This record gives sequence, C-alpha cells and structure tokens, in this order.
Amino acid sequence: MIVIFPNDFPSHNSSSLSTVRDKWFINLSSVDIPHNIQCFLQLGENFALPFNKKSRIIFDCIKNIESSILKMPINKKMTVTNHSIPILKNIITSSCFTSLTDKTILKLESDTVEFLSSHDNIIFTYADKGNITVAMDREDYTYEHRLKYGHDFQWDNIKILDEEPCYRKRLISEMLHIKRQKNSLNLQTDTEGLHDAYVPIINKV
Repeated sequence: MIVIFPNDFPSHNSSSLSTVRDKWFINLSSVDIPHNIQCFLQLGENFALPFNKKSRIIFDCIKNIESSILKMPINKKMTVTNHSIPILKNIITSSCFTSLTDKTILKLESDTVEFLSSHDNIIFTYADKGNITVAMDREDYTYEHRLKYGHDFQWDNIKILDEEPCYRKRLISEMLHIKRQKNSLNLQTDTEGLHDAYVPIINKV
C-alpha cells in the first residue's frame, strides 16, 4: 500500500498567473515582453481557457456530440440530437458567469492579444515537448525555417477559424464554419454530414 501525505509536497505560494516559473518561458526575441504577458504565455498551447464566447461553446458542443454518435444507429443518433438541441438553445439564452480566476485569465488573454497585435515581429514556438514556450524574432525564426525546409510564409494572408487535433471533430468544425458563411466558396454538399437541426442554432451565434 502506498500512503501519500499532501504536506510532503512542496507548496507554491504564488500563482502561475502572476509568477513566471523557471524554464516555463524563454524570451529569445529582441523585445522586452511584459511580466503579465509572460505569465500568460508560459501556460502553453494546451492550457484550457475559460469559455466566454457562446459561439465557441456551441461549436465545441456540436463537435463533441457528433463525434460521439458517429457509429450509433440512425434512430439513436436522432434521439441524442433531439435531446441535445434544447440544451444548446438554453446555452444561447443563458448568461456566461465567470469566477475571479476566469476573469483574471481572460484579462491576461486580452492583454496578450493586444500586445501581440502591436508586436507582429515576435513569433512563439515550443521546446521540450511543448513544456517550454519560446519567444523569437520572426525574422530569425523564418530564416532558420527557410534554411531547414525551403518554405516561405504569407503572414498577411492567414486566418485560423478553429484549432482541433481530432480528425473527426475537425471535419465537423469545417462543416459548421461552411454553414455559417453567407458567401462561401465551399459547396454546401460538403456539409451533408451535419444534421439540419443545428442550422438555426448556428445562425444565432
């Protein structure tokens, strides 16, 4: 039998939201990055941000639902979908409540987005299997990448609509965004795997 006592573990008196941890963030750029921005960036790409946009909540719920019922018989799929629609509608009409920690994280996110928008010469990458966030001058990063891969970048022509590592959920996300666009170049037949019951909800967010 293994007995674990909480008091045997070292305690952290400071929060990672206000303290830059050792080797969590490395600044190799020529820009002096503010302390609060470093605190946010050190959390890494897999840190789960609080939900503050209903459209994102709705989209993620639909992706999870559709991914989960993929291999179910059609009658069970319909049952789950019909049960889910009222819940999704309730999310749209309800208020978003956030804790003090949530508000702190969202403020850090907002400050970071503002800082990055005015410092587009900085790029962020990850080291040590994603455990360390590294800031670099874009010119240095691009030069090294070109030398290694022979690639070039169109920095002024990029828009990320969603980030989804799961292939099935990524397909659902693509269908959601196609449905949401008014003048899309995509064929609407590309969304045949998405139930029509979701369309009114998508149009409301």
